[in-house]
Amino acid sequence: MQINDSLFSKLENLAKLDFQPQEREKLKQDLENMLNMVKQLESVDTEGVAPLVYINEPVHSTRPDLIDGQLKKKDALSNAPNHNDDFITIPKVIDL
Repeated sequence: MQINDSLFSKLENLAKLDFQPQEREKLKQDLENMLNMVKQLESVDTEGVAPLVYINEPVHSTRPDLIDGQLKKKDALSNAPNHNDDFITIPKVIDL
């Protein structure tokens, strides 16, 4: 694809931009370079290459679930101001 004045004017209009003549020539050359780079990338054989979805591979750092550092019921209830034999008791909060 060749970047000519009419195509550049159309792109300029779509982007709602207005360039000076010396800027236009520089930008036209930059667009040509970008299109040449894309052409070069299109020529690369990607057969058998999996598409890249994420840059980093997912890391799953899982650990085994171990029961550790439990309090005995008697020790836990000893710190509660109100309790019965099995549970900590608190005042009623919701009035139904």
